[in-house]
Amino acid sequence: MLTNSYVNTLLFGVYPYICLVVLLIGSLIRFDREPYTWKSDSSQMLRKRELRLGSNFFHYGVIIVILGHFVGFLAPHWAVDWALTPVAHQLLAMVVGGIAGLTAIVGLTILIHRRLADPRIRLNSRKWDIAITFMLWVQLLLGLLTVPLSAFHMDGELFETLTSYVKGVVTLDGGADAQCTAHLQAPHPAGLHHLPRLALHPHDPYLEWRGIARLSVPALPDRTHAEDARQGAGQVMILSVNGMAVAVEAGQPAEFAAARELMRQRAVAIGLLDPATDDGESIEAAIEALIEKEVATPQPTEAECRRYYEQNPSEFESGDLVHARHILFQVTPQVNVPQVRARAEQALNELLADSSRFAALAADLSNCPSGEHGGNLGQISRGDMVPEFEKAIFRFGASGILRELVKTRYGFHIVAIDQRIPGKKLPFDMAHDEIAGRLSAVVEEKALRQYVSLLAGKADIEGVDLDANASPLVQ
Repeated sequence: MLTNSYVNTLLFGVYPYICLVVLLIGSLIRFDREPYTWKSDSSQMLRKRELRLGSNFFHYGVIIVILGHFVGFLAPHWAVDWALTPVAHQLLAMVVGGIAGLTAIVGLTILIHRRLADPRIRLNSRKWDIAITFMLWVQLLLGLLTVPLSAFHMDGELFETLTSYVKGVVTLDGGADAQCTAHLQAPHPAGLHHLPRLALHPHDPYLEWRGIARLSVPALPDRTHAEDARQGAGQVMILSVNGMAVAVEAGQPAEFAAARELMRQRAVAIGLLDPATDDGESIEAAIEALIEKEVATPQPTEAECRRYYEQNPSEFESGDLVHARHILFQVTPQVNVPQVRARAEQALNELLADSSRFAALAADLSNCPSGEHGGNLGQISRGDMVPEFEKAIFRFGASGILRELVKTRYGFHIVAIDQRIPGKKLPFDMAHDEIAGRLSAVVEEKALRQYVSLLAGKADIEGVDLDANASPLVQ
């Protein structure tokens, strides 16, 4: 089990630096890839009085809280000690921080109520907008709770330890971190709200993982790239198969070269290839004949094909179609983005009130050639548009004029969906040949690997590992 010392080092010695790195790298990536997503969608035209009140309370309060943390924790001792004792310093932080934190949380509560209580504003809110707002609220609450709890430690010693610790983190002084975290072994109420703040500031940096759920056809493992790199570009690696030297060119997997030589020697042994032949095409033809003769690959049965068909229905559906119109408010490096967005939102509100004006506004405002035709895009299938536009129009239940702007790399779009044509599942008879081909490819790959493994189990190979298996039992 982890001891308190290890947990303490992880939370106060390692975790802050992980968060700082994620903040820096994540922000750079997001600024490069999504420069127009650094703020939530605008809804300033709705419930303006509540917005002004809540926004002012929150921003004034949180600015004082942030500046107070910087000044209180990072100001050098010589700049503070002449005017304030540690106890007075802690008391000042409790009073000013408490008032500012209370002001910020009241403002944020007003903003949360406005965002969730108004259906229009809620429709214009992304899930991450709401989630981050609640995370900020909880963080402010935890910070406020430390004010009365700090009253139990009014000697100023723990406060001084904490300020030294924060300075050590910011100045990358590992020694200071270690000394200060040693004093934080006891439960420290002021540290609880620090962790969500550190984790929150990366602001969803859009680090995306993408994958395709399809049949997996693994390649031969390449464990020699690092070794090839060490040898340098253009260098030749030498390995041995049954005493026969095999040259491996830079960038070529050593396993592939060894497997090819094993099968070449086997083809010679059973009379499919003349030992003196060094012609590449003749060797490849002999290896193909060897595989056909000695590598048995059973064909998938009707039941296996049908089972795959039933377990992967989405792979055998014709794509959905959407008939849509749009009005594009293009964003270029020279334009004022807030003004463009405000004009787009104004036009959207007009169309939500009177949808019959769509064609007229498209002709007057759209920066897309389709504006001359009422914004008509015709029938759209998946893959026809950029991903962010496609995600919006194929979203489940989307119909009519979408109630929020669609943001893409080209700008802001007002989108109207006029008709949906759902995709249809292809009959099994039409998909049978494709399924059989996929399953056969997987079986052939596995059988070939096992065959090479058996050959390697009976051979003397130096310089590469082929996962040799001397057993003749092949599954």
